[in-house]
Amino acid sequence: KMRGTRPLISEWIRFLSILCLLYGVISVEKESFKEELTLRPLADGRVLAHFQFTTTSEWPNPSDPSSGTHFRLLPKSMGQIVKRFEVEELHLSFTQGKWLNSRWGNSILSAPPGVELWTWFNGESHQVKHQNFTQEERVENLWHGLSYSMAGLFCTSLEQMKTTTTSSPHFSFEPEGNVQDSDRSLLRYGSLPGESVCTENLTPWLKLLPCGSKSGIGALINPLKLYDVNWHSLGLHVRRIGKESEPKIELSQTLSVVVDPSSSSFSFESILAAKEISPCPLAHESKVYVEKNGRDIQTSPKGVDSNGTYTFDLVDIKSLNLNVEDKTERPTHFQHLRESKLQVSRYLTGHGQEFGGISVEFHNLGEETLRLTYMDMLPWYLRVYFHTMKFYENGVEMNVKETFQSLHLVPAEVRKSTHLLEFVVDIPANASQLLTLQFEKAFLHWTEHPPDANHGFDLGSAVVTVSSLFEHSKQSKGESYRHSSNRIYTEGMLVYLPTPDFSMPYNVITLTGTVFALFFGSMFHLLIRRLSFVTKSNGQYVSNRPIVRILGFLLNLIDFTEAEEAKEEEDPLLQKEEKE
Repeated sequence: KMRGTRPLISEWIRFLSILCLLYGVISVEKESFKEELTLRPLADGRVLAHFQFTTTSEWPNPSDPSSGTHFRLLPKSMGQIVKRFEVEELHLSFTQGKWLNSRWGNSILSAPPGVELWTWFNGESHQVKHQNFTQEERVENLWHGLSYSMAGLFCTSLEQMKTTTTSSPHFSFEPEGNVQDSDRSLLRYGSLPGESVCTENLTPWLKLLPCGSKSGIGALINPLKLYDVNWHSLGLHVRRIGKESEPKIELSQTLSVVVDPSSSSFSFESILAAKEISPCPLAHESKVYVEKNGRDIQTSPKGVDSNGTYTFDLVDIKSLNLNVEDKTERPTHFQHLRESKLQVSRYLTGHGQEFGGISVEFHNLGEETLRLTYMDMLPWYLRVYFHTMKFYENGVEMNVKETFQSLHLVPAEVRKSTHLLEFVVDIPANASQLLTLQFEKAFLHWTEHPPDANHGFDLGSAVVTVSSLFEHSKQSKGESYRHSSNRIYTEGMLVYLPTPDFSMPYNVITLTGTVFALFFGSMFHLLIRRLSFVTKSNGQYVSNRPIVRILGFLLNLIDFTEAEEAKEEEDPLLQKEEKE
């Protein structure tokens, strides 16, 4: 019987092996992974290194319970988040530093300092618990759950993105994927300008990569080197692509850093602390690009030169140890780059602790008219007077209603929502425009101040979306790259509010504690201490308290032992008799 069953078992093993092979082939067709690295020498001698890892898979269907439960390359956590919170498109960034458009030109991926999250949700609900909610309530509930889930996944404070730090823009943040419903009530935008970025955010981001940081281009990511740079931005982007009948999910993980090689020549080892890389075994494409960016660049080994960019295909060459030599001299002073056609700066005006203002300057350095969309989200504790808004063009005050193509204002509710200012305006060639706005600073309750109240409150960056601005900008050469937007972020600002003297509560607590300790000690001794007569014994006053008797007995015993030892030392005859 045993001999007869062995062929049957072997046949079953072959059948299961064929099924597993077919399933693997089908999974490979449904999912793909691409990785690329772009190195761009900048005008001031620094180098921009942009990493991008793109994973595509089937779109998880919210109405199908079995959909989104298993992926080969796509992280399961992201698939579950997209399905659970009915996400159509998601963009998350962690940035430290300020991108200098005047020195570095247009960035591959723009992001504000701190943490930024904006999401498009599905217009139709597939969850039973949301059927009795209005669309506004459903979106708020989904946004609340999404922010908490992303906070736990990336070890950040995204749960603080509540109604007081979020808004729904009307003109900015157009969808970058195939969003089914573009109703603006389905969009949520939030930012935390004061959030710190560290390795706690990088570690879970690396774990989402199919090969992690063990092999492939991800092996170049060194945390010690990453946070010792001039500027860096960590991003995660999810969007729907493909046909409407067969949608796919695209997960793009991006990392951009600006490093200073301190010399005209640089290599993987000098700027990224890695000598040699090989392709990720799971990657369908693995490429490295070195852009000339108008400079005299030589690479070793020699790459394929196409349209001013050297290309290295790691799948073909198997390994790469890159060395780049920039023969262009570093400039001693800098001027505004003509590539960056629009310059935007925002700053605070006024003085004192009661009133203030905001001014925004726009400078069009190009030879064509630009249409820009300006969005500014201000906190509720700045009581903005929108009637004080003035707009100037080349020093001449303009009529706001006639100048703006569109205008959207949403006043804040105290401790409930934020101010939202949006407008669309055309700026002529070689022209300058100025926007001014006045506000009053609110007096917060002392419990609403942060622990470092004297540091001030961080204001997020304003967002400027420009048409026909980045047509000639150099972007990543990968076909999957679609996240290079035409958005410019202004500088963040620090505003000081009326701050109470927090040293006074400390002084009151210290004084009260001292008085209470003295009073309590005196009353405790009066209530607990037992008063009794003292008797005299052998010329000493002895108390009849038990603790005193015990201490006296111990002291007498010690004195008696020391007296006996002294007698023995003084009488040597007595010691001799004892020995005999």
